[in-house]
Amino acid sequence: MGAQGLLQVVAGAPLKAAESSCSPLRNHDTFSTVEVLIGTPPQKFDLVADTGSNDVIVQSCICQENGYCSKRFGKCFRGTNKSTSFVMNHRKNSPDPQSLLLSFGSGQIMAVAATDNVQVGGTQARMSSSLLLMVKHALNLQGPFEGILGLGRPTPAGQKQLGDVPGFLQQAKVDRFSMCFKYKGDGVLGLNTPEQKEAMGSVGALHWGLDFQGISVGEASNKVLFCSPELKKPGQQSACGFIPDSGTTLMMGPEKQILSLYADLCQRWDRCKNTHHGIVKELEALKQKSGLLEQGLNLLQNNQNPFGVSGWADIIKNLKNILGHGGMPPSNPSSSQDYGDDSSGSATSKISPAETFQLLLENCEQWIGNDTALTDEMPSLFFHAAGANGNKTKVLQMHPEAYVMQSTQEVAHREIKKLMGILPVNILEKKNKTVCMPAFGKMDYPTKLNGDVWILGTPLFYQFNVHYDRAASPPSMTLVEEDCGHCQAGKLVGSGSASLLDRSATEVRGMDALRRLSSSPVVSHFDQSSPL
Repeated sequence: MGAQGLLQVVAGAPLKAAESSCSPLRNHDTFSTVEVLIGTPPQKFDLVADTGSNDVIVQSCICQENGYCSKRFGKCFRGTNKSTSFVMNHRKNSPDPQSLLLSFGSGQIMAVAATDNVQVGGTQARMSSSLLLMVKHALNLQGPFEGILGLGRPTPAGQKQLGDVPGFLQQAKVDRFSMCFKYKGDGVLGLNTPEQKEAMGSVGALHWGLDFQGISVGEASNKVLFCSPELKKPGQQSACGFIPDSGTTLMMGPEKQILSLYADLCQRWDRCKNTHHGIVKELEALKQKSGLLEQGLNLLQNNQNPFGVSGWADIIKNLKNILGHGGMPPSNPSSSQDYGDDSSGSATSKISPAETFQLLLENCEQWIGNDTALTDEMPSLFFHAAGANGNKTKVLQMHPEAYVMQSTQEVAHREIKKLMGILPVNILEKKNKTVCMPAFGKMDYPTKLNGDVWILGTPLFYQFNVHYDRAASPPSMTLVEEDCGHCQAGKLVGSGSASLLDRSATEVRGMDALRRLSSSPVVSHFDQSSPL
């Protein structure tokens, strides 16, 4: 984009930051947005609230006019001849604007730097050379997408990253903020919030992160499955780490660790444990009857049931389409013992409890009734966290309603019907089916100092009010299981009571208690070759 036609306007004095304020976080299922006012007079935008980045990015109208941005993305910003406080920034000794190429989990954004006033809630800042206008993109998004409000960790001195520009929090001199989502209704973004007593120092340097000391299933005292502090290697700060990221829909971690978690969940959940034993028994019978010991699930490929087995066979025949649901591929049969397979030692032990766990959730319509509460039968997860240097440990309980989600999936079924009762015709029928899925996805992010890094996305913010302190040394976080409250005239009201999920588990049951995904999960961009 050239500089022709761009009008530079002399900016006024910097705006003063409010002492404290809040703004609603609108729930879009896979992410949340906050209303941001840009320019003079203010233009309103719904920007993705993202703790994984620091930039303020808004869609430029030039992007739409040049055909690079779809109108379904939503509103676009126009500075020239519309905002009296707008200034276009140019390269040194050049008429061209300053441009940046930014990478995210959904693709890349081309942006140019500008200067203008930005307001969130009652907090204002003059974004000097740090308001980024999206002029082109290669994002894999269905829309809407008006931009991003970055709320990332402050970059340590001497570690400024390529393309780094001061974010809104820095420009507005906001030391502390909080984020909390609601299953139904608006969440809350609090700015200049009170200091927290149980804060944990952030580990690493580039992202908000904590020392991740593993997950135990059912009880906090049960053995953690991975990332135990005893596994920390010489020279490491922690065995593992995790990043609370409001811009990622799922909880992302290494495939092997996630499958071991699914297996332990199955073994500690009676319905899953009994189903797994039944599947193993039925498959063993099928194999013995057919004599095809190596074909396993292929006996039921293409919906064929050559032996007329009822009951478990109806469940088994769906396995091939279900094992990879939610980004998790079937486990490697050669390493199935890592996932807690059936102890019978038979040839069918290639079918793991982790696979059965995913199968049961895929078919949740068959067993979740209107009066069913997952907390009554499924175990909770306990995430063990600590601050920098292993200080101030905390156990974060995540209820089933937080780590199980629902979605709609198109299911194809092929069968032979007789046309007019005479001619056999192969009919393919499609219908939508409500399915459940664990709120986990595969991501490998190994680091030298902090081991495997997990990304804990939106489920964490539905379960906890996450407080951030940018001014602490090191920057710190506090996760509190409490009601978000709500914004009233820019002030936070009604926070601090029992958690929303505790109430949803007793007042809302069945499918209505589960978050619904209406689109594909969103993943923020993390350079997996960089440290935490």
